Amino acid sequence: MGIGIRNIFRLAADQSVASSTALVDVTGLTAPIAVNQKMKFRLKIYITEAAGVAGIKFQIITPAATTHFVAALSIWNAVAAHLAIDNLVVQTASSAVTGTLGNAGNDYAEIEGEVVNGANAGVVKLQFAQAVSDAGATTLLQGTTMEIVYE
Repeated sequence: MGIGIRNIFRLAADQSVASSTALVDVTGLTAPIAVNQKMKFRLKIYITEAAGVAGIKFQIITPAATTHFVAALSIWNAVAAHLAIDNLVVQTASSAVTGTLGNAGNDYAEIEGEVVNGANAGVVKLQFAQAVSDAGATTLLQGTTMEIVYE
């Protein structure tokens, strides 16, 4: 992974969770990060909910002892009469962010940020789950992407 070169990781198939609020790794949306390396990232996430009650939560996972982390997360309710922000959060430490969404159908989220790694090489990855456990599946759709640039 070269410095200054944009790398794109793509979800190759739909990935669903149902009846669970436990965060799980999103298959294929994982990028390696070296000791003391700086990375900028942007995720474009396409979501569909079978039921309107589950909502969704996301978390960006970084190696232990990261020296700097900042991210902006926006979750959009695309089913409403107009595209509306369901949740907008700016983070300085990695933690789960929840969007209620509130209706069945397709929605969209974006996460953009930066990591400066510390002494532990590892990965930066996306996790997701239902915000409220529901038997109706919450699905990340094929084509969801994670773009990264190492600096």
